Amino acid sequence: MNVPTGDPEANLDANQMLTELDKGLRSAVLGDQCESIVRFPFLMERYPFPILINSASLKLSDVYRTGSNFLRVLILHVMRESEKHLDKIVNIDEFVRRLFSVTYSNDPLARTITLKTLATMARIVCNRKSIHHYIRNSLDSNDQLEVLAAIEAAAAFADKSTEFAANIYPKIFSMINGLTTPLETKAKLLLVLYNIHFDCEVADKVRQNCLQMLETYPSEEFVCSDLHVLTHIASVSLTQIPDQIQVLLDYFINDPRNNVKLSVLSDLKSLATSRPHLWQKESTSALVDAIVNLKNRKTSKRDTKLLCRSLSVLSQLTASPTLFSDEPQYYSEMSVKIINICITSVYCEQSIELISTCISILTNISLNLNTNFLVNIDVMQETCCCIQSFLLSHMTTDDNYSEIDRLSLKSVFQCIHSLCRSQKLSSITQITESLRFVIMTVKIDSLWFAMASEVICAINSTVSTNETFATGDDILELIKLSAKQSIEDSKRSPNENSNFSNLLSIYFQLNLQKGTNIDELMANELLGLMKGRDLWSCFKIVRQAMRYGQHLMASMILDKLVTYMEPIESIHFWIKSLVNISKAESFLIKDSASDLNKSLRTSIALYIEGLTHLKASISVNNPMRFECEFVKLRLKYLQTHQYFQQCCRLIQTSPPPAIAASTALTTRDDLLKCGNIVVAMRKSAKEFRSMAESYSLLYQSSFNADDNTLSQLQLIQNSCVILAEAIENLFQSNRLNAMVVSKDNPFETKTELSSTHCLPLEHKSMIEVCSTVSTLIHKNFVVSSLQTPNETIGSKQIQLLQQISVQMVRAPLSFPRFYFQSVQNTCIKLAVSPQPKSGDYLTLHTNSHFALRIEGVVINTKTQKQIRKVGKVLISVNAVLITRAANANNNSEQQLLMKSTDTNVAQQSVVYPLNDYFQVQFLLLLPIAGLYSVNIETSIIDENESQWKTGPNMSLSAKVMDDQSSK
Repeated sequence: MNVPTGDPEANLDANQMLTELDKGLRSAVLGDQCESIVRFPFLMERYPFPILINSASLKLSDVYRTGSNFLRVLILHVMRESEKHLDKIVNIDEFVRRLFSVTYSNDPLARTITLKTLATMARIVCNRKSIHHYIRNSLDSNDQLEVLAAIEAAAAFADKSTEFAANIYPKIFSMINGLTTPLETKAKLLLVLYNIHFDCEVADKVRQNCLQMLETYPSEEFVCSDLHVLTHIASVSLTQIPDQIQVLLDYFINDPRNNVKLSVLSDLKSLATSRPHLWQKESTSALVDAIVNLKNRKTSKRDTKLLCRSLSVLSQLTASPTLFSDEPQYYSEMSVKIINICITSVYCEQSIELISTCISILTNISLNLNTNFLVNIDVMQETCCCIQSFLLSHMTTDDNYSEIDRLSLKSVFQCIHSLCRSQKLSSITQITESLRFVIMTVKIDSLWFAMASEVICAINSTVSTNETFATGDDILELIKLSAKQSIEDSKRSPNENSNFSNLLSIYFQLNLQKGTNIDELMANELLGLMKGRDLWSCFKIVRQAMRYGQHLMASMILDKLVTYMEPIESIHFWIKSLVNISKAESFLIKDSASDLNKSLRTSIALYIEGLTHLKASISVNNPMRFECEFVKLRLKYLQTHQYFQQCCRLIQTSPPPAIAASTALTTRDDLLKCGNIVVAMRKSAKEFRSMAESYSLLYQSSFNADDNTLSQLQLIQNSCVILAEAIENLFQSNRLNAMVVSKDNPFETKTELSSTHCLPLEHKSMIEVCSTVSTLIHKNFVVSSLQTPNETIGSKQIQLLQQISVQMVRAPLSFPRFYFQSVQNTCIKLAVSPQPKSGDYLTLHTNSHFALRIEGVVINTKTQKQIRKVGKVLISVNAVLITRAANANNNSEQQLLMKSTDTNVAQQSVVYPLNDYFQVQFLLLLPIAGLYSVNIETSIIDENESQWKTGPNMSLSAKVMDDQSSK
């Protein structure tokens, strides 16, 4: 029901769009009315402000009151889609009155639709007695559809209203116990009891009645629904979880019906996921014993399915570190029993789903539980052996897997990744060798190859030590084989392009691990192997190449791609910018023996051209703020290093003048005896400090960036700070107070660096450079300044600084993921009132307060996951006096006021968004007559209390007039 992006109404403002929709609602043509109704969700989503939503809702309620049932159904769907905006309705009484008038209709279908609409509105009308009474009476209707709608409404109101929940449950039990109520309706009535948990006494009564009904109504559907209600009430109340687990286990063990067992296992899994610490050892033992009995008597596929579901419950339990934590002896016996079950199943069973669940349990025990109490068993080694056995025995080129088997196979590879990331695993060679055997054996276009190559990419990107693919020759052979098969096969498999991209990604990773760059000869060979690939696959390879520092390879691919992008102007300029940027980076790392200054000049020129193309690719839908700022800072970073290199050469080209000694004596700065190099170096240190602050600001504005992107920004900022501190340590006036690297710096020593097990691979080169530079500075500058504080600055120190600069510039730059792809897209939209009606400014008076109202909405893209959530919003308002009024200088009161008070006004407020909406008001006193600039800045505070300066920032102009002048 959303409007497509190409709709002409998408360019209208809120009032124009609402007027157009109102015309459609008043039309006599049914089609125009329907079209207008289905456009209302788009209007509410795009302009989610109370005044507009209130007006739109009243118009819809009027149509609902007088329209047909078909229009009412459409309005019901609109209410469901816009449910989170309903609490912004101001005239709730009038809105409800128009809807509620339909309840007096003789048409049962109209009353049914109205009940469903009221259920959708439960969050804003949950305490209205008239609606409570109507729902209660509707439960006794003779129309079955109306009864079902009343049950839905009763369940919705019981979830929101404590009073309604306490009053309705006796009615529900009387209907369930009534002889005239159909069995299907009785099962649906349990949905109302699902939400009656606000009061402990009421919840206990509901539980007791539900337990009695289990014996009274033994039908399969009713028992499953009743047990589900009992499980939900117990999980919310917390006090009844052990008893409920025992009830569920009794049904699992004793009830012969397969569907009941599956429903019970689903409830047990939910309790194991949400409340694993409340499981008692008796319940865990009973579950394990039931699994053993089920495994021993397994004779059919039904038993295999039950065994898989019961083991999945055990998998959720073992994922919690609190399991058996207080009883080591019992923990040891039970763990050995569980491990033996899993190992036996892996080696003896053929079901991929069953083996996957067992491997998941073994992985959880290895990673989450304390295995020190286990004697004569190495859980981690046993888990690796089970994984190796599964890979070697079930590996096949047949892709005829069911959806469940595909998910199970994916779960196994996820366990492999988790094990390789763990510090408990002493060596990953056993697993990686098995993965190497898989990709070298199966077909390249098979499912096994796709999953194995993906997990190898994931392992290489986070684990720094992996010797299985150290040479890269095997991967290169697979790349050539994949290209050959692609040429020979006329019908290309859908997995083939992604598998080819994975192989190239692995090859890029291996080169980065070895610290080598792909030369031009190898790049041409790989480029020839990409012949016939689609453009999107080639661009994904470019992204990976730039991520892992292989910029020469990326530039050569982009040179081929740019000719295909000319019809689309914005994409053409985007690709052109990538061409310039990748070429600039390839010049920096092409030859470490070449002249750095020449490489810097070439790279800076290419970056300037690339930034121009990048700005040309900006569009309304893609403003590219992060990309432009990242490239600007990289350009400034290279220019700062270029200026620093020029400063270092001053020791040779600009010796100290004759008056240097007298200047040093006059300024009491002994370092000025060394000449112009001191002043230039201090300026260079300030430039690096400024660069660090700029990267810090970019970090604070990147709320939507992933964690690796933020870490990379911190690394670059840290490199700027290290070099600035090194220069300041050598060229500041009091060298004894210099501390180059603080003791809390994580990059000070390589010992601490090597202790981190799962650093992202793309950060490896920058981390190693920072660590090496910190060690050099500490040894050569800090120690020497303490031993010989009056030593004159010489060529040795300058050469060391040049060496540090060269290492930082030559380190391959890994372009972060956020440069190409946004994981989440969260922004804030503001509406400020009042707005100037005529002219460019608001007219105010000095003796009155300026009432500023700010409304905002947090906009999230539904299809994307959220890395961070908006917890609070910080609104800052600054009013700055730009020019004083002409008569203010002649007015003695105004002159006295200007001397005694600050002309600038600053206020801020923290607001909590409710359903993504917030509002705040400010009262600003502007006592001086003149022209003010009122600036509004918005910052996000996430759930971890971190502040992000994301904007938007707005500005208003206000002209303050003196009352005497206005008269």
